[in-house]
Amino acid sequence: KYKPIEILNISKQAFECCNKDYIFKITNESHLIIEIVRQKSLNLGYLLGKMKFLDINSMEIFKLFDGLKYFKIEFSEKVDDGDLAFIEEIVNNSFDMTKIIKLEKPKILKSELFFDLNHDKQIALLKLETKNQKGLLAFIAKVFDEFGVDIVDAKIHTQKNIARDLFLIEKNESLCEKLDDIIDRLCVE
Repeated sequence: KYKPIEILNISKQAFECCNKDYIFKITNESHLIIEIVRQKSLNLGYLLGKMKFLDINSMEIFKLFDGLKYFKIEFSEKVDDGDLAFIEEIVNNSFDMTKIIKLEKPKILKSELFFDLNHDKQIALLKLETKNQKGLLAFIAKVFDEFGVDIVDAKIHTQKNIARDLFLIEKNESLCEKLDDIIDRLCVE
């Protein structure tokens, strides 16, 4: 999916981040894009919760090297240039893992969620296909944070008001033991 020049740019960002906790870039041309490379933990639930006033078109997460992780969040619209300082503040505050945001629970049915704990030796897979809702990704990220679920890779896509999300999750004892609790927390009856 990425062109060679984009891979080089991500690599450059990653090497810049080697001596820092995180770096980020905000682009606001045709629509808002936030790119983050981090070593320090990112409170993704908080970040997405604070940004829920905008619809997310796509989000990608993947591990790079030496514990670095790359996040790219594309929103559906451009914001006023005057709001960029506020968005920078949100991103900076998202590295405080003590920050908590109250989120409304979206309506996710158990039939819209598919977990495969045996996707790979070290990776579990979560597929979600549901109606797009404000704060959907923020809520999922918050639940994952609560249960210590580490997203290795994510492909988030919304089209025609349907969210089609794919998460590759690091498999560990906690995930296997608490899977039913995670599903119960994510889904409505």
